[in-house]
Amino acid sequence: MKIYANQVAAHITRKLHPVYLIAGEEILLQQEAADSIRAKARADGFTERELYIAERGFDWGSLLSHAGNFSLFASQKIVELRLPTGKVAKEGKDLIAELIENQPDDILLIILCPKLERGVTSTHWFKAIDKLGVYVDVRPIRPEHLNRWMDQRLLSKGLRAESDAVRLLVDRVEGNLLAAAQEIDKISLVHPKGNLTLQQVQSAVANSARYDVYRLTDAALSGWKRRALKILDGLQAEGTESILVLWAILRDLHQLIAAAHAMQSGKNINAAMRGVGIWDNRSVAFATALKTHSITVLYQFLDHASDIDRVIKGQKPRKERGRNAWNELALLVAALSGIESVKGLLPNNVHASLPSTVNA
Repeated sequence: MKIYANQVAAHITRKLHPVYLIAGEEILLQQEAADSIRAKARADGFTERELYIAERGFDWGSLLSHAGNFSLFASQKIVELRLPTGKVAKEGKDLIAELIENQPDDILLIILCPKLERGVTSTHWFKAIDKLGVYVDVRPIRPEHLNRWMDQRLLSKGLRAESDAVRLLVDRVEGNLLAAAQEIDKISLVHPKGNLTLQQVQSAVANSARYDVYRLTDAALSGWKRRALKILDGLQAEGTESILVLWAILRDLHQLIAAAHAMQSGKNINAAMRGVGIWDNRSVAFATALKTHSITVLYQFLDHASDIDRVIKGQKPRKERGRNAWNELALLVAALSGIESVKGLLPNNVHASLPSTVNA
């Protein structure tokens, strides 16, 4: 059975299934779906909880062995399995399926993982979940639905907000649902019930947009063009030092180039990334960049970054490319994001042309 995250609350009022797979990239929605299931389980007498994290080197056999012994205990128990990368080793696939198909009545199995990879739905272990349990598909809130989501979140706290106030909240948190939930919780403490005006929201809400250098580079490497440029614009507006932004970009460029060389020597993309210290939480963004840009283009980006360093230090760059460091950073971020033409995307004060080498 497949349901969506917003259907979990209604679903669990009827009954709990023996196994739940909660998969998706929106952390807040995944956490809240799992919390709802755990709360229902506790109300139904599941008083204990065992947590397993299937990291590298995880002993899948121990999971099955322990789960098989749980029924010897009097208490009902939640067995929670987290798959940080969403990947399951071959032996793990067979063992998960075996565990589900032979699961004791006093065990509730909850599996949490990122967005499912292509082909997972045809595996034995997923089919076992689909037959006996529930797959909770956690999808990000689309931008056009954020206002409605925010409205519903406020209503759950007994608050009604003017449309302008809701739009302000959406703009301030910039798609960050965790930040949105925190801001609404904070507002509900100041204004426990009733209507919210735009002025009240303005005075209560901090700017929680995802404006930091790590999210900037992740957005650029992932090819999220407008998002990357918006974050960069926010960093500049907040007074972030341009050298800090350049440092983050240079760090990622050096890792990308090292991984690209490893791939040229015959390593697959995952082994290449691991070998240069690119771990699971950033692997998707780096893999996208490695597939988008050749090693030649990556070196061109590095050359551009070196010129920006000279601009920041007050030295004349080897190539006349722009007017100031932030303009140059905008052009470099645009190129990293895969933009070949920046017309209409960059702020008006930025010289909107990419180096010819980048467009090659």
